[in-house]
Amino acid sequence: MPKTLYFLTGFLLIITSIFAGCRNSNDQGVIKASIGKEFNLPLGKIALLSSENLKIIFEDVLGDSRCPKGVVCIQAGEVTCKLSIVDTDETGSSPEILILKAMGLVNGYSQVKWSHKNISYIINFNVEPYPEAGSQINKNDYLLVLKIER
Repeated sequence: MPKTLYFLTGFLLIITSIFAGCRNSNDQGVIKASIGKEFNLPLGKIALLSSENLKIIFEDVLGDSRCPKGVVCIQAGEVTCKLSIVDTDETGSSPEILILKAMGLVNGYSQVKWSHKNISYIINFNVEPYPEAGSQINKNDYLLVLKIER
């Protein structure tokens, strides 16, 4: 009898872990965003702009050469990020790739204009954190602060 009880307990623990893992991967999910309202999008995460039927994915930081705080630089440098934008109305459509570039030592938002289905958008963005002298930014710590307007 005890062997059966151990087997049953182990089996239940495995099944519970599998279902908990599935639930957690969905819970990490999607950030809900709205036109004209600022939202934060961490690297690797997805934002859903449901009023526009758009899904925005912060894919990668391609480079960050911004002049760190507390340092005097000859050039301000720049940070370059890659976004994928998917039209949720068009099943199987390829994502549009958008490259965002922001100069260093700039306060406030940088901007890029983007058009989709004859609608013009202004994507205001800021890339955080800003580099500081003597420390390196872990890639997973990057965050896009976005405000999308028509």
